[in-house]
Amino acid sequence: MFATCFSLFGPGDRVLIATPARWGIGEGVRLARAMPVPVVGDQEWSLKVGPGDLDPATDLRTRGLILSSPAEATGAVYARSELAALLQWARERDLKVIADESWRMVHFGSGPAPSVLDLPDELLLRVAVIWSTGAVMFGT
Repeated sequence: MFATCFSLFGPGDRVLIATPARWGIGEGVRLARAMPVPVVGDQEWSLKVGPGDLDPATDLRTRGLILSSPAEATGAVYARSELAALLQWARERDLKVIADESWRMVHFGSGPAPSVLDLPDELLLRVAVIWSTGAVMFGT
């Protein structure tokens, strides 16, 4: 996460973080000399964020969005349509997106959780995907 943040962001940049997020994401942004901006989603929507949550936190210095699905802190999983809406929102604002999919294989649904890589290529031009090879999948 740090190396990706350091490659994409710099001094004075603001990076929106869908929160709650796993420990260390904000620190990685700070070490890249950028400012983490936590954005909490609606409790009725499992604390997931949508474009309406991100708009008020966005200004001219905003350069990126970090999104985790499934979210380590809550287990919330973004649907494919929700991921598409967030990436379209970021694309319209020329923001870079870091998609943390470290827990994609470990969730309570059938098969892996939806991935940003399932979306059309035009939404992925400014997206970096982080996937932990240390994730463990439990089967029956």
